[in-house]
Amino acid sequence: MKNKKDIEEDASVKAEATAKEMMAEILKVKEQNKQGKILFLLEDLAKFLCMYGERWTDLLYAEMQHQRGEVLQELKNWAGARESFRDASFLRKRIKDYPGLARSKFALGKLKLAQTENKKVALYEFLEALPDIQKALEISKETSDEKTQGDMKHYLAFIDQIQELFQKALTEYSDALTSRNYAGDKQGIATTKVEMAGCYYALGDISNAELLINEALIYFTDRNNAKMVEQLLKTKEKILKKKSNRIN
Repeated sequence: MKNKKDIEEDASVKAEATAKEMMAEILKVKEQNKQGKILFLLEDLAKFLCMYGERWTDLLYAEMQHQRGEVLQELKNWAGARESFRDASFLRKRIKDYPGLARSKFALGKLKLAQTENKKVALYEFLEALPDIQKALEISKETSDEKTQGDMKHYLAFIDQIQELFQKALTEYSDALTSRNYAGDKQGIATTKVEMAGCYYALGDISNAELLINEALIYFTDRNNAKMVEQLLKTKEKILKKKSNRIN
């Protein structure tokens, strides 16, 4: 017969599994761009997590806030998104989730960039995230965590890209691709290829830009991600226009 401690541990394990299933469902719905439904599911998860008080709940609550920030950013609720990313950053710093902290602070930079469309204004936020990104990268190398390495290398490359250090960014994106290939992170690979295409375009290498956009398009089309497909088709149109101008 199980004692009280064993029963509580079993309940905690089951609750953690349930919470992770709820988060998986949220991420699945997120790919379908159903923001209203996602916010509803996030609120349900928040209520569920409030019934427990363990480290796994802090990790999931921070991820819940981060996901909420991304949805609110899509809805152009800049203040709400910023609050959610900051809450996620604060909690992740407290529980020493360094990869998560880097991710949420990087998200604040992306938020500012989306809000202002001004690279110089957004750069401050990205530079604020830089020490956390570097720390997370260092830890992930020690633990051979290729997924996190790929994420952090991608972030570092993006920071160089917005400073128009395109050649340096391409080298770092290539490193990120290597890690993401090892990790089997298909979405990460596609995302990195999109950014690399932007660098090649800026450097005037239209052929490589077109090739990478086409590869990314295949992935996001297969995933039925209509928003990304629409965005990439516009980018491809821009590339083809420049290509046509060169031929003529």
